[in-house]
Amino acid sequence: MMLVRRVAQRALVLASGSRGAGVGSMRTFAAQSGDSGSDDDANPDVDTAFKERKDAWSDRRREWNMELNAQRKQWAAEFAAEAKQEEERMKAERARIEEEKAERRRLKGIRREERAKAAADREKIRLREKERELRIKNVRRQQKEFVAHLRRTAREDHLLNASSKWVTREQLDSRIERALKNPRELYPSSPMWTNPFF
Repeated sequence: MMLVRRVAQRALVLASGSRGAGVGSMRTFAAQSGDSGSDDDANPDVDTAFKERKDAWSDRRREWNMELNAQRKQWAAEFAAEAKQEEERMKAERARIEEEKAERRRLKGIRREERAKAAADREKIRLREKERELRIKNVRRQQKEFVAHLRRTAREDHLLNASSKWVTREQLDSRIERALKNPRELYPSSPMWTNPFF
């Protein structure tokens, strides 16, 4: 019976020591109980009655949990605020990107219209140049034809004038008789050169 009482006391002390009583109370218990092997009845100073002790560890644990919960709520609020700020920042960034895209599309449309206008202007200039070249070629061709016409008419006039000295059919016989009666040298001889065949 004594042994059971001693084991129960030690278990109670160890349990209270683990809850915050510390090593000092274990030493006190060991000093009080002693390992002398004497009976509890022999030592009247040892109080074997169970006393309910106020547990400070559970109070501290409760306070710590309350502080931790308050801290968690604060962290959750901060995280929610940061998430909201990040979402607003992302929305603003997406809106900015969409505005930039719209601006780029607008500028691209303006550049496309300018390129189309420039291409139309270049086409007009090319057609005007082509028409001008065709007109120039036409004028040159007309000038060449006019010059050729003038040459033809001049040649005709020259031939017409020269033909007045030509022999007609009616005069041909009489001219042949006259030439036979009055022969002339085809190449008249000059003092510097003499024809060896004559």
